[in-house]
This record gives sequence, structure tokens and C-alpha cells, in this order.
Amino acid sequence: LDPQKIAHRIFDTATSEKKRADQSAGVLMAFDARSGRLYLSSPIAGRWESPDVLEQIVAAARVDGPSVEVCVEGVASQIGVVQHLQRDPRLLQHRIRRTAPLADKLTAATPWSQRWKSGQVLLVDGYDWSPWVDQWADFDGDPTKKDDKVDCISRGLEVLVKGGQDAAP
Repeated sequence: LDPQKIAHRIFDTATSEKKRADQSAGVLMAFDARSGRLYLSSPIAGRWESPDVLEQIVAAARVDGPSVEVCVEGVASQIGVVQHLQRDPRLLQHRIRRTAPLADKLTAATPWSQRWKSGQVLLVDGYDWSPWVDQWADFDGDPTKKDDKVDCISRGLEVLVKGGQDAAP
């Protein structure tokens, strides 16, 4: 991906190191409105406590540069993560945007999963996408299944295509 065309880095955060917990997940995303293609690059995911999630987001933002808006899920307990990032002196040149879901998980995943099935989601080479693809293939809306990587892409497409719900103060 041309770094000048990357629109956003999206994060779905979960702050727990427990084996059964969802992971925090982040990905660099761009959308080509002409072709309808969604480009994904630089995935990161892990089970981290809150300070470590913050450091992962800061590190990714600094690599991406200030032209890439950082969008972080900011509902319930995640609001504190967004507030810390907005005040972090290392990110003064970055726009940190708090996002919130626009729909239930299955409804939100439908637009990009249709693109995925039709070959309109392109994964940049050089990354291990297998954990992401495995979760996407297994997702059926069941709330007992892992969905962090699904939610990350769903939220990203909402932001890229529809503007998302900017919950920032």
C-alpha cells in the first residue's frame, strides 16, 4: 500500500491476558471507492493489559506516521484507552478518533464479508494473516465465539465508507 493513500489504522481493544479473552486487534486499512476494494496491511493482535495495549497502539501510530488517523473502539471500558492516547505526548501530531459500533456484530460484518467472498478484500503480503482469516471463516454472529478480528475490520469499513460514528469529545 502506498502510505499516502492509507486512510486509517483501526483498533478493536480488549484488555486482558486471559487465554479465553478476545485479543486486541489492529490493522491498517484503505478503501478504493472506484473499485470497491478494501486493502488491509500491518495486522497486529494480542492479549495485553491496558498499558501494553496503549504501547502497541502508540508504536503502530508512530510507524504509520501522523497522516494516518488512529481509530480506536471507545465504548464502555475502552474509553480510558482513547483518553490516554489523546493525551500522549508522543501522538500530538496524530488524530486519535474514538469510534463506536453502528450495528450489531453480524450486521456490521456483512458488507466486508461480502467483499471478502467476492475477492474485493486484498491482504498485503508479508504478514501472517492466517489467524485473521481463520476467525473470519468461523464467524457466524455467535456471541460465544472470538470476534476481535471481525470487529476490527467491521469498524474499519464503517469508518472508511460511512464515516463511522465519531464518538470523540
